[in-house]
Amino acid sequence: MSWVTKDFVKASFFKRAKMPKRIIGVMSILLLSLMYGFLFPPHLQAEPVKLAVLLPFGGVLRDNGVAARNGFLLGLKKEASEAKVNLESWVTVDFLDSRADAEHSLELAKKVIGEGAKAILGIVSSDEALALKDYVLDEAQVPFIVFAAAGTAELRNRHPLYLRTSFSNQQASIGLALWIKEHPVVPITKPRWACIHADFAAGPDFCNGFALIYKQIGEEIGRIPVPFKSLEKKPQLVQLSKLQPDFAFAFFTGAEAAVFVQDYYRFKIHEKIPLLIPGFGMTGQLLQFYEKTLEQYGTAIGILSALHWAVELENQENQTFVALYQEEYHTPPIVFAMSAYDAGRLLVKALTQLEGRWNGVQLVQQMKTLPLSSPRDGKLLKFDTHGDPINPEYIFRTERRGNRLVNTLIGQVPSINMDDYLK
Repeated sequence: MSWVTKDFVKASFFKRAKMPKRIIGVMSILLLSLMYGFLFPPHLQAEPVKLAVLLPFGGVLRDNGVAARNGFLLGLKKEASEAKVNLESWVTVDFLDSRADAEHSLELAKKVIGEGAKAILGIVSSDEALALKDYVLDEAQVPFIVFAAAGTAELRNRHPLYLRTSFSNQQASIGLALWIKEHPVVPITKPRWACIHADFAAGPDFCNGFALIYKQIGEEIGRIPVPFKSLEKKPQLVQLSKLQPDFAFAFFTGAEAAVFVQDYYRFKIHEKIPLLIPGFGMTGQLLQFYEKTLEQYGTAIGILSALHWAVELENQENQTFVALYQEEYHTPPIVFAMSAYDAGRLLVKALTQLEGRWNGVQLVQQMKTLPLSSPRDGKLLKFDTHGDPINPEYIFRTERRGNRLVNTLIGQVPSINMDDYLK
């Protein structure tokens, strides 16, 4: 499915840009281009370059995939309109259902690259990203731009064709651990804690990030993996209760998070074991789900969470993004839409800078270095030496207001550069 829909064509918001000849004068980029077979700046292509976006459009991660698609399209539309460029003459974008399945995603990537796709983008699941990495970057040698999630630390690398605009899994965990070091969850000198998590690549990453900081003041007494795509959590919750930790750190997202948090309160585990969780399990849409059992179980009240973005942030960039997204899609955005929005805008900025000429190495380098104010904090988005964004982390406590649940902002860790934590 191409992103150039009938509605977009009718809107006529793209105008053809002038494309004078350009000499690439930056030696470092030229050297990278030489390494990957681009001896001279490429001529303007006669046909638009095909880009493939792999996202899940079914199953437990469907909402994440749809939000990422919507955010990416919105970013393309906004930046192309502001730059007054005819983006459809440069690229076409096909959205493919990855099913959040690593094997299927690899088959899709090989198929679309074989049919001429010049970049792979999107990706929600860390397992998918790891399955794709070597083929896309080293064998096919095309840009691999991760913008939905897929935050596994194993994906970090210095490859000139790699970029991730979303997050590194450990950032939220590190932010939460740094916060509670100064603001203890329980009044105990050396708290005992356990991690319960979805059993795929992201789960251990989140636990590891928290442990990296909190091992200085607390004791980890166990980890409990829960089979991925399993909505039955009761056996693992019983196991957690038997450990009797002073608090629990958890990682789940999407529909799995909804079931986990609801069961955590339904079985009254929260009364003895306070819960900390990255904000992917506490989005606005999930709060609406938890509200259905608010009267019965007090679902989600008191949970501490951390995330690098929230719909309520008051910086101007975020207010603009949220307003545009709601106008376009008639629903509030979630975090996966935000990072995809940034990726869409960066892609257009880079193509504009290159005057529509396609060169994968130069494109990714431009995306890493061109100035872009992000809804995350209203500041310029910057990347570390391994292609990851340097994100702020906001700390929230979930509270009840009447019949509603809200995530109240109680603190912030201004920026987390993973180069400082992963050597």
